[in-house]
Amino acid sequence: MQREDYGIINSLTPQALQAIDSAMIDLVSSRPHRVIAIVRYMVDEYSAAIPWLPDWFYLDRVAELIDAHALVVVAEGEDLRFDVVTAQTGLAHGQ
Repeated sequence: MQREDYGIINSLTPQALQAIDSAMIDLVSSRPHRVIAIVRYMVDEYSAAIPWLPDWFYLDRVAELIDAHALVVVAEGEDLRFDVVTAQTGLAHGQ
């Protein structure tokens, strides 16, 4: 990544970040997924709309959503990439 790419990421609007976060939460609301599958999905789906976002950006967003309790780790892997997560609201539906 070039230095200017970090400025582009920092310039994402709150609405763009909310749309990205919502897409990730929606993906795991029906069934849990590995974090790496979420990242791959986001890179594939959002590459047309936002082609310059790197995979690590999505990995960081997943970590932030876990910290915010919007996503819940249901099975731990070797590292974050291999953790299985679900949406917090998904837990309520499964109970």
